[in-house]
Amino acid sequence: MPTGPRTTRTVLLHVIAGPDAAREARRAVRGRLGEIAPDAAHETLVLVTSQLVAHCMRSGARRGEALRLRLRRSADVVRVEVSDQASELSASPAAACGARGDAGLRTTAALSSRWGVSGAGGVRAWAEVPVPPS
Repeated sequence: MPTGPRTTRTVLLHVIAGPDAAREARRAVRGRLGEIAPDAAHETLVLVTSQLVAHCMRSGARRGEALRLRLRRSADVVRVEVSDQASELSASPAAACGARGDAGLRTTAALSSRWGVSGAGGVRAWAEVPVPPS
């Protein structure tokens, strides 16, 4: 018997691309995580968000543009997405996580159940982080 519809919660934030973008993303996300995830998952989600923002910056986000952060909770996972309007990816997901690739994405891969990067209409980096029930 179904238990009913899954409850989803979404937090949308914006930070300005620039040298302080990852730090600002950490601050902004910390201030809103209580709405979507239990305390035990907060530091992992902050770290993953920071790494995804840093990847977008390295992939060509233009200084001064808004980076969109979206955290969406459903069941036992929080999907973190960071997107910008950059024109291209710095590397494919496989290459970005390779031996000489992006250490931040290797960290993201280790902390998430799934992750990816796409370049359609800008760079979108995302990760799904398992979280315990609230």
